[in-house]
Amino acid sequence: MNAGEPLATGHLLDGRYRIAKVIGVGGMGRVYLANDTRLANRPVAVKEMMVGQGLQEQKAVEDFAREARVLAPLSHPGIPNLIDYFAERGRHYLVMEFIAGGDLQGLLDQRGPGARFPEAQVLRWARQILDVLSFLHSQQPPIVYRDLKPGNIMIDQHGRAMIIDFGIARFLPPGGRGTQIGSVGYAPPEQYLGKLEPRSDLYSLGATMHHLLTGRDPQLEPPFSFPPVRQLAPEVSAETERVVMWALEKEADKRPASAAAMLEAMPVPAGDEGSVSAPSIAGGDPSLSTMRTQVLTKPAPAAAPKPVAPAPIIDYGVSPTAKTADLKGKLKPVPAAPRPATPSAQPRAADTPARTSQPTERDERAPAPVPTASLVCKTEPLRFNVAGVRAIIGRHTGPTDGVDIDLGVLRIGADRVSRRHAEIIKRGDDYYIRDLGSLNGTFILGQGRLGRDQLYKLEDRSQVVIGGATLEFRKG
Repeated sequence: MNAGEPLATGHLLDGRYRIAKVIGVGGMGRVYLANDTRLANRPVAVKEMMVGQGLQEQKAVEDFAREARVLAPLSHPGIPNLIDYFAERGRHYLVMEFIAGGDLQGLLDQRGPGARFPEAQVLRWARQILDVLSFLHSQQPPIVYRDLKPGNIMIDQHGRAMIIDFGIARFLPPGGRGTQIGSVGYAPPEQYLGKLEPRSDLYSLGATMHHLLTGRDPQLEPPFSFPPVRQLAPEVSAETERVVMWALEKEADKRPASAAAMLEAMPVPAGDEGSVSAPSIAGGDPSLSTMRTQVLTKPAPAAAPKPVAPAPIIDYGVSPTAKTADLKGKLKPVPAAPRPATPSAQPRAADTPARTSQPTERDERAPAPVPTASLVCKTEPLRFNVAGVRAIIGRHTGPTDGVDIDLGVLRIGADRVSRRHAEIIKRGDDYYIRDLGSLNGTFILGQGRLGRDQLYKLEDRSQVVIGGATLEFRKG
C-alpha cells in the first residue's frame, strides 16, 4: 500500500476490521465502512488520518488522540460509541459505532435553498440534543462540545438526533480559557475570545434551531445577527421563538443557565407529524461530516510547479454549492442572500481534448448557470468557469460529492487537493473564497494561508494556491 492510497476492499485492518468500502473522503484521510470480524461481523465506521513527520502533523496526531480520549469514557444513546483506537503503517484510526443515516446539513442541501423543517420536528431534535449536552456538561470536568451545527448532528435510521465529530470538544479547564475555534455563524461571541463556556453550546444550538425553523443560513449573514424567528417564519409558536432567541443572547449570562434549564423551558412537540427518517438521506451512508477532524496548524505552502509552455486554455463550465482565516484584517461580513440549490460541475466543449469531470444526475436535469467569473490555472492550460452564487472546489469522486470545480483533472498536484477543498461565494458583485478544512490548505499568493472559517474577498487577478496549482481569479 503506497502513501495516500485508500485501503483495499477486503483489507484486514489491525487483524480485526475488514474494509468494505470508502464512505467519506477528506483532506485528513478517509472514513471506511468495515466489519468487525471478532464480533459477528458487525458494521463499524473506521476514521483514518494520514500525516507526515513534521511538527504540524504531530499536533494533528495529538488532536486525533484527544478525540479518542474524550469519546472513550462516554456512554450515551446520542453519541456514537468509540470501539478502538490504534496506529498502523503510519496511519491513525478511530473505530466507531456505525450509524446508518445522514447529517442535518446534507438534509438541508438536499431540500434546496431556504429549506425549513416543521416546528414539531425541530423541537424533537433539539430536545434530544439538549439531553446530550446536559450529559456532556455534567462530566467532571465538564466537556464543552464547541462546534454544534447542522453538519455535526446526525439523524439515524430511527429519526433520532445524535452529536458526532468530537474533534474539537474540550474538557473545561480552570478559568474557562481555551483556543479560538468554532464555525462562523454558529459560534457565539465569547468563543472568538478563546473562552470556554457550557452555555456557548446553547448558543450554537439556538443558531441551529433558528436555521432549521427559518431557512436562514447564519454562515451567509453578518455575525451574531438573528432576526426574531416569527419575523421570518410566522407559523412558529411564540413559545419556541422565546426559547431560541433566549439561547441566542450575545452575553452568556443572559442565556439559559444550563442545558437542563433550556430543555425545561422548551415546548414539547404535540405529535410526530413532519418527521424525517434517515433512509431519505443520500442512500443512508454517512458523509465525511459524520467523521471529520480538522488540521488546525499552518504548514507552509508547497512550492508551485514551474509553468508549462503556453497552450490553448481548456474551459470547464462549473456551477455552484462554506468555513473561513487568519489573514490579518481580511475578515469581512458577507451580505445576506438566499441559499441556492447546488448544481454540479459539467465540462464544456473545448478546442483541445482534456480529462473532464463525470457529470452527475443533476447535470441532466438543469442547465448550468451563465458563468460570471473564472479561475485560470497558471501551471496548466486550464480555465474553470464560476457560475451562480456558490461553487465548491475539490476533486470529483462520485455523483454525490457536490464538487463544482474539479481540480482532479490537473496533471500536477491533484493528489494534494482535498475532495471538498475550498469554496467561492458570490454576494452582489463581490466574490469570496474560504477553505473547507483541507489538509494542505488554501493560500492567497503573497498574503498567507486561509484559516478555518475565514472569508477572503477576491479581487480581479487575485491568485490562490490549491494543491499544486496556482489559480488566477478573473471577473467577467
